[in-house]
Amino acid sequence: MAGFLYRFITGRSSLKLVALAGALLFVVLALSNLVAVGVLMLLSFAVSAVISFLRVRSVGIELVTFATVITGVTHGPVAGAMVGLVLILFHVLAGQFIGEYVLWVIPGYVIAGFLAPSLGGGIAAAGTTVTLALNVINIMFTLLVGRQNLSRFLPYALTNVLFNWLLFGAAGQFIVAVLA
Repeated sequence: MAGFLYRFITGRSSLKLVALAGALLFVVLALSNLVAVGVLMLLSFAVSAVISFLRVRSVGIELVTFATVITGVTHGPVAGAMVGLVLILFHVLAGQFIGEYVLWVIPGYVIAGFLAPSLGGGIAAAGTTVTLALNVINIMFTLLVGRQNLSRFLPYALTNVLFNWLLFGAAGQFIVAVLA
């Protein structure tokens, strides 16, 4: 199963399939009066594409975590998990973050979207907790599987925690209010 997933993610047509899945999910969201979630997804797609174009992979700027947690909190665990899956697939493919670590990164975002509604303390605390958890898990697996990649991953992890902490603190409550 892991081999199939790795081959699918590293395949040439994968980005097109994920974009198609994202477009279909956006249509479903629009038909369900969840256009604001679709807008968050489009912003996340755009940020991932810009990061890929500028080739600044070592900077932890992404909207996948924000959109996943916000969707999970405002629309439930299944919606959060679905949005997390589509966005992280697009992000890793667009940014060419291809390697064995997709085997724990992708499920991590699905689980994060699913568990986000159960976290208390407000959206800033939930978002920061999810961001920290995802990065700590990624660091642990990187140590176990690809220790040589840790020095390249740490700047990403540090800037990702800072970026998401600022984003959830500055905009999280407002976006939750808009989506609720």
